[in-house]
Amino acid sequence: MSLERVVEGINIHELSLAQMRISRIADDHNQSLVKPYKVSQIEWLMLSSVARHSPDGIRVTDLARIFGVKTTYVTSVLNGLRAKSYISTRFDSNDARVRLAVITKTGDRQLSLIASDARQQLLERLDGVVSARDFERYAAVLISLAKL
Repeated sequence: MSLERVVEGINIHELSLAQMRISRIADDHNQSLVKPYKVSQIEWLMLSSVARHSPDGIRVTDLARIFGVKTTYVTSVLNGLRAKSYISTRFDSNDARVRLAVITKTGDRQLSLIASDARQQLLERLDGVVSARDFERYAAVLISLAKL
């Protein structure tokens, strides 16, 4: 069956409602997940993004593009992470005007704890609700759609 036929057959209201509900459920879950670690959801996600680009580091402008926000907002979040000793910044060896965010050992340890807890909670919530194959497909589709 073609994608066009599938889209034509979808109840667009139900699809939109499901997307909204999943977004709210995920947001609520993520906020409660990170609360014991004394970080906000955006701090956790930004710390994860910094970690993915360490040890080389990532530019503020690149983080702003990834998150779809202004660089001033990214700078504010990074300042909070730096105050917690989760990241450090350094100058780019190729361009002294550019500062790069890099995860610290403290940040890496904290991120590992949160990730472990996130995986465990996800497993507990999904066990018996969705098959491994369906969740794997869902995750792949979600990641693909996020690239739009």
